[in-house]
Amino acid sequence: WQGGSFVPTMLDELKAQIQLGHSPGTYCPKAQPAHKDFCIIDSLGFRTVLLNFCGCDLNVTHRQQLMRACLWPATSLDPQTCATFNSIWLFEVQNCLGKISAYNFVCSLELLMMG
Repeated sequence: WQGGSFVPTMLDELKAQIQLGHSPGTYCPKAQPAHKDFCIIDSLGFRTVLLNFCGCDLNVTHRQQLMRACLWPATSLDPQTCATFNSIWLFEVQNCLGKISAYNFVCSLELLMMG
């Protein structure tokens, strides 16, 4: 908040953390930090977040933890980027009905981020 209006701020600047593998608001005693600049693509643009994987059950992979949170990892090993299931669905609809390319979809998300 600055001078009577909101100031755009990224979640990582607020030091807000996303903890996977546990109920919302709970702490993982064996939290494993993801990459510092972990990027989530959602239907309103790109978000850099502070994300922690759960280290309590080593049989559950990072990829599985992301998918359980409705996040599709960009790579199967050591993901640094993921897309929300909603953003994937939005692209699918726009691609099928409007023939929008992946490039133009990403450009539209960039424009949404700029305001």
